[in-house]
Amino acid sequence: GDNDIRLMVCLNEEKVKVYRLPCMMHIADVPVNTQVNYCDVSPDGGMLVAVGDSNSVYVYEILGTEYVFSQELRAYEDCSFSCCFAPDGLHFVVASQDGTIVIMQMAGTSFINTTTVKGFRARNPVQYSSSQSKYCRAIKYSPQKGIDLV
Repeated sequence: GDNDIRLMVCLNEEKVKVYRLPCMMHIADVPVNTQVNYCDVSPDGGMLVAVGDSNSVYVYEILGTEYVFSQELRAYEDCSFSCCFAPDGLHFVVASQDGTIVIMQMAGTSFINTTTVKGFRARNPVQYSSSQSKYCRAIKYSPQKGIDLV
């Protein structure tokens, strides 16, 4: 329902654990074929997107407390750190460890890759030690515009 607030916990155990808040009741384990780094739920609460230690994006349809696998998308060469739905729910974006940002768009009943931008890396790699990331680790849509990425 409208008051159904959920907490999504991304795990290295190749799943997303879902809890109902504020009671912290466990309601689902969503299996994902990789260690999960990040997930996001569409604004209407109908879809879940998860990314992790693979070059795939995993899309699930949310039907009450059921998370039904819908599609696996491959759009980049390396692992992903972040994903985010646009406020319109028709687009989502993924940020990959290799410096690639991919925008996906709903087409019929599935998502397709519409825009790929490569090269989001540190301007001055000398500032970082070899153990520090030099790539885009988080990405969000602006809640005001719906098309602005930050």
